[in-house]
Amino acid sequence: MSRARWLALGAFVCVVVAAAGLASGFVSLAALQQRLGLLITWRMAHPWAAGLVFLLCYIVAASLLLPVNVVLALAGGAVFGPWLGTVLVGLSAATGSTLAMLASRWLLRGLVRRRFGRRFHEVEAGLAREGWIYLLSLRLMPAVPYTLVNLLFGLTGFPPGRFLLVSLLGMSPATILYVHAGTGLGQLTSLGDVLSGPLAGSLALLAAMPLVAGWIFRYWRRQAKH
Repeated sequence: MSRARWLALGAFVCVVVAAAGLASGFVSLAALQQRLGLLITWRMAHPWAAGLVFLLCYIVAASLLLPVNVVLALAGGAVFGPWLGTVLVGLSAATGSTLAMLASRWLLRGLVRRRFGRRFHEVEAGLAREGWIYLLSLRLMPAVPYTLVNLLFGLTGFPPGRFLLVSLLGMSPATILYVHAGTGLGQLTSLGDVLSGPLAGSLALLAAMPLVAGWIFRYWRRQAKH
């Protein structure tokens, strides 16, 4: 990797660490509950500006891999309501994730390709054929950090446009869940209240469906050739 990319990687890590430190003090469930009235008042007075600022803040947070996505999704539901909140959160989360994926590709892909060589090419070939199935399943699992998925797919040649669309689709169930929970923000005592055991189990079953469908399709295709 060139010196310029090493410098860019170091700068990116420094920015992420600094931003994460700042975000931890301002973006929390308690802080959101305390400022909710002010945020709603500002949104009612400046609806277009509020929507644009929220989009930009969420995209920046997602692209910098900051661990504040759940709080921001709750804020989307609390401030903008279930319908508009879902649209804003879904679009900004998918866009920010795609930018993070592209940053990972530019900074790290060349190093990984040189390090793993042929094995890496085999992985890329497999993702080129069925990568959307794995991406969709990973996006449907809230237990799998979005950050990790962004970094891993950035190491491959997976098309950015397809990454954006599949991410938008796969994030939708969790987005709807968090935004809806945000409409009852006052009743939440911790972020763990959002994902109960049954809900987490339901999302896990949903995440398995693309993998099962892909296996059935491959089996049917092999049988058809015989």
